[in-house]
Amino acid sequence: MSCKLPVLWILVLAAAMAGCTASPPAKALGEVGTATASDAASDMAADTPGVAQDVDAGQDGDGTGPDSAATEPSACAKACAQWGACMPQPECLAACASDPCATTCLTDPAVKTCESAADCLDLAAGGAPWQSGPAAAGWRVLAGDPLVPVEGGVFSVQEHWNGRNSFVFLLTQDGFAYSTQLWKTNLKAFLKASPTNVHYTFFAVAGKDAAAAQKLVDSQRDAFSATMESLTPLEQCRWWRRLHFANAPLQKFGGPLAAQITAVGGQASFGIDRAQQWRQIGLLQTVGGAPDLKLLTYEPRYWNFEVARAAELAKYPELTVPIHAAKDGAGFDVVVELPAAAELAKWDTLLVDLGAWCKDHKDENCAEWDYIASASLCEQPSGSVPSQPCKAAVPGSAEVTAVAAETVACACTDLAGETVQRKATCKADGSGFGACECGCPLEIARWITTYHREGRWISDITPALAQLGKGGKQRIHFNAANIPMADMSLRFQKRGSALRPVQLVELFGGGSFNQDYNKKYQPIKVAIPAGTKKVELYALVTGHGYGTELDNCAEFCNHTHHFAINGKEFVHQHPVAGQFMGCAEAVDTDGAIPCQFGTWYLGRGGWCPGQDVKPYRIDVTAAVKVGGDNTLTYKGLFNGQDYVPKPNPKQQGGFGASINLRSWLVLYQ
Repeated sequence: MSCKLPVLWILVLAAAMAGCTASPPAKALGEVGTATASDAASDMAADTPGVAQDVDAGQDGDGTGPDSAATEPSACAKACAQWGACMPQPECLAACASDPCATTCLTDPAVKTCESAADCLDLAAGGAPWQSGPAAAGWRVLAGDPLVPVEGGVFSVQEHWNGRNSFVFLLTQDGFAYSTQLWKTNLKAFLKASPTNVHYTFFAVAGKDAAAAQKLVDSQRDAFSATMESLTPLEQCRWWRRLHFANAPLQKFGGPLAAQITAVGGQASFGIDRAQQWRQIGLLQTVGGAPDLKLLTYEPRYWNFEVARAAELAKYPELTVPIHAAKDGAGFDVVVELPAAAELAKWDTLLVDLGAWCKDHKDENCAEWDYIASASLCEQPSGSVPSQPCKAAVPGSAEVTAVAAETVACACTDLAGETVQRKATCKADGSGFGACECGCPLEIARWITTYHREGRWISDITPALAQLGKGGKQRIHFNAANIPMADMSLRFQKRGSALRPVQLVELFGGGSFNQDYNKKYQPIKVAIPAGTKKVELYALVTGHGYGTELDNCAEFCNHTHHFAINGKEFVHQHPVAGQFMGCAEAVDTDGAIPCQFGTWYLGRGGWCPGQDVKPYRIDVTAAVKVGGDNTLTYKGLFNGQDYVPKPNPKQQGGFGASINLRSWLVLYQ
């Protein structure tokens, strides 16, 4: 099902834009009563901060509603002081005097945080200021102020801007089936799932019948008004001022909204994030399901995650080292010159910052499947490869015996600084040997690519300081899978830790996950040097394979990984594997990219599409013998036993189970 508008209207819109401008913002009342659905529908409109409201969102007309004037102003004023950290006091006190919702917004028992109270009154403060320009049209560019005519005035994003709000625009058109289905979904579930700091604006683009298009918006307004009756007084107060409905089709008011749609094509929904950038919104339906507004809420949840992530990063001093700039063709193999070891010793934390971008930031320019991408530290060539003609490989046939390509010995410097022997292979045309085949043994980070969306992930890879902390020339290989454009940097930070990783001891790898999986593992003896202050178990674990086996392993089953150190067991498991919305709930906790064009929402065994792989990282110091030998064992299980695959008689594609495992002990001093 397409989530884009038909093309016909764009020509009409373009013709109208030249002479069509929006009116200046008007001072408008925003009010939703709960006496009847029709009364509420006629009263719903955009508000302007600081304008007195004369009708209570929860009042029933007789003065006995949940937010009636009978409540004591002193309680409201006291709450203003309580929540003063995130909202301006003069505006809060003014709301106590003039806004019937103020007491409910500030004192309802369900209000647990300052941000929740401020969102209810739309009075959050302290965020990024509105940027006056220059505005543009496109994705991830500065947005201008969409001025949308609504009942009672004009809804202005700038007037509601506080650096905390984000803004989502939903449009429809007569005959636009995707949007029609989307708007008919459960509105109560949508509002309950939404972050509280979002404004939603509904409008239409006139197609063949302008009146029919506008009627869709009017009907949506009526449906929300009826839904309000089933909400709590707090929810009514919160949402009546955050839902906006255009009272004319887009062609009649144009402005930045029209310019944006003309630039990017018809979209069922899009937004302005908290950085005041236009943002594309992905597919709002599950595979095989119907469009659902509840899925839309994951987009502003992710925008909130981005802001929180940036705020956390800004807390600490940082040294950034660029690795690769985004351009067509994302995979790379580079040698980067890091600062000297003495300089890097000042930093105790290491992050890798990866941006995986679509060309022009358009979803349709990103690839469609979830593949493994990874970054590894590599050996470096030492010396040269002979420059001379050589014998290329000869492919075999019925008449000809295959002949392998000629090889020549060459040398590489490994990660410990030692010289190791490798080989170079003759090129296919026989003109000479290729580069020395130095290995890339240390995987420092892993990602799973998205379904047709771009993303950015900042991952803690502090254990890699054991190698990268040596400074100087370091070779980094990035297997980009299907990422079309990628940029990467290393971010060294000071977060106050007195300890630094000094050694990585490689442990166990993975393989095909079946009844023989555990047979290959033998105990490993590791000597922990005296003077070691801390020891961590660190592992990257992802399960793959689906469809061919009844238990849907190892992508959708909870495979467990049992590491033991001197008999003390540490278990890593994946409880969200197989849960229908397991990965969707990682949007605002772990930065999974929302609303992808595939099964992004399904919980997986150790990963989510459009997310960095979160390592299993646990302090095992208490289990080791510092200054002595330690015995480590490992096994991978399913339901507490060796996994025995059972064929799926109804399989339709897929492949067998496997575990992609890399594990280490990290020693700190």
